[in-house]
Amino acid sequence: MKTSIYFIILFFFFYNSIHFTQTLGNLFAPDVIEISLNGNWEVGTGQEYDRIVKVPGLATDPRKINENTLWYRRQINLPKGNWKHAKLILSGASFCPTVFVNGQKVSEMPGGITITEHLLDCNDVSPGKKIVLEIALKSHKDVNHRDASKIPMADRWRTNVSSCLWDKVTLHLYGSAQIKRLIPFYDFKTDQVRIKWKVENHQEPINKLRMRFEILDQSENIVVQTHVKRVELDGFFSIDLDGMCQQWSPENPKT
Repeated sequence: MKTSIYFIILFFFFYNSIHFTQTLGNLFAPDVIEISLNGNWEVGTGQEYDRIVKVPGLATDPRKINENTLWYRRQINLPKGNWKHAKLILSGASFCPTVFVNGQKVSEMPGGITITEHLLDCNDVSPGKKIVLEIALKSHKDVNHRDASKIPMADRWRTNVSSCLWDKVTLHLYGSAQIKRLIPFYDFKTDQVRIKWKVENHQEPINKLRMRFEILDQSENIVVQTHVKRVELDGFFSIDLDGMCQQWSPENPKT
């Protein structure tokens, strides 16, 4: 199977207003859709939903540790299209989020003070379907002392110790694979950008993976472009800039 995946690379440390981003798409030609799930959610203790809260935000008194697990619930109409997989991205979910789809547990992660990703591996998750998404957050008192999200006793007086979705919630829909990691490194001596990548594949083997790298300026014009053929699911590649980009300086502060 001939497969293509595209990266758009922009770097902060160049004068040509170069930023860094990545395009999570065009692998097996799927629809790639990002849906914000911020807004109103039902919330309650022990799946007894009794009120509506705004996400992201507080659900209970931030000074008090919850007595029990806090549950969030929301009904979602999934869009039509040829996407194959769904991933729930919680940018801040204290503590130790567990995710359910139509009552079925699909993911459980420790932590919550940083981003957690939850693959919604469930037959009910498909284009055009309607699902009920639930997120269970542990009480801080039930968090393992080895967990990075456990707040030290000395810091609790100045920290939100309540359970809540305190940062954005996003639903990412994509094809059979997606870019898992994309790390740039600039070599000043050779004027090259070294790109390290990793592709996460959920289904059939990828026989031929082609990649296209682009560096865009502030007006989204292509400054540098190159193609890589027959690459693996992870690896690295170097792009020659040939003096097309300038380093940031106080005289040229725009990035």
